[in-house]
Amino acid sequence: MKLSSLPSCLVLALLPTLAAASPSYKSQHEPKLIHAADMTAGTYPRAIRLADNSLLGTVTQFSPSKDTTSLLALKSTNDGEWWSAIGTIDTATTSAHDLDNAYPLQVAADGHILAVFRNHDRAPDGGFSWYRITLTQSTDGGSTWEYVTQIWESGNPDPSAKTGAWEPFMRLASGYDTTVQMYYSKETSTADQNIMLSVSSDTSYTSWSPAVTVTGSTLATRDGMLGVAELDGRLYMVFESQPTGHFMIFMVEDGATWENRRIIVDPTCSAAAGKTCHAGAPQIANVGGRLVVSFMTDEDGPYGSWPSGASAKMIVSVDKARSWSAPTTVAPSGSMWPGLLALDDDSFLYMYQNSRGTAVASRYSLA
Repeated sequence: MKLSSLPSCLVLALLPTLAAASPSYKSQHEPKLIHAADMTAGTYPRAIRLADNSLLGTVTQFSPSKDTTSLLALKSTNDGEWWSAIGTIDTATTSAHDLDNAYPLQVAADGHILAVFRNHDRAPDGGFSWYRITLTQSTDGGSTWEYVTQIWESGNPDPSAKTGAWEPFMRLASGYDTTVQMYYSKETSTADQNIMLSVSSDTSYTSWSPAVTVTGSTLATRDGMLGVAELDGRLYMVFESQPTGHFMIFMVEDGATWENRRIIVDPTCSAAAGKTCHAGAPQIANVGGRLVVSFMTDEDGPYGSWPSGASAKMIVSVDKARSWSAPTTVAPSGSMWPGLLALDDDSFLYMYQNSRGTAVASRYSLA
């Protein structure tokens, strides 16, 4: 596929070489907590607003015995103050399959919703024998789900190797009603991972373009766990990477050339003697022209327990990512895999798994 054959908003070029700068923090108003609500037992919470103004959430849930993994669809009709389970996207035996990283997207006002997720077969030695990024759909608002296609899949001849795909993220392409961009993290080796993009303009979503590399093609780094937000016609992507031995949060922007790669969060303990800590799993949202980035970090300790010892934090930019606030702590150690959803021009949901294994949705205001 020639890049010139894509619409200009979809054109991607290879990222320039790493030019990371130290993060610049700026004193800004700290987000204010309005309310917090348990979604359900589970992890990796994500949510979208539907055309009927309700919220649809997705959560990975394990059975009490841990022998079954399910991807649940949840609904809230009051902006996240309470949630109810309305459907199961997929379920599998945990010992044989790895289901996780569900991400939803509504593609039509009539209730047509897509959900993409990782769907891997486990090998007897604990590795993986087959990797998939699976797409399902619901045409009734999330109550029932059916298989659509494997957007990407590959066997793994060496189960001990790392050649999988992870953390899919979907969005509607700018200026298009039905064209879907699906980004994901693709390992090329134990030490290297790139962010990839496939596009579908087929309203059945069974046909996807060959994957194009967005970040990492010229770098031996583990770029992954991405999120994308649009502000004034420009795309901003956040992701984690590990160029110097610990994970940090990076940003690139534009959506065509993905330029100006730089660090926006470098955990503060990393320079201290004898301590190594990380910041990872970011997401980003545009809240009334302000960019909010969620992430998890073990910079406050306990050290050496990444990722399980991480706390959930966020930063805010009011000047289109030129500077950032000091981090705000949302939840203490044991809080992982955060997600974001802008609710209106002043408030947003910050979702995460807490130390009790419950998915939580906290509403914050920037007013």
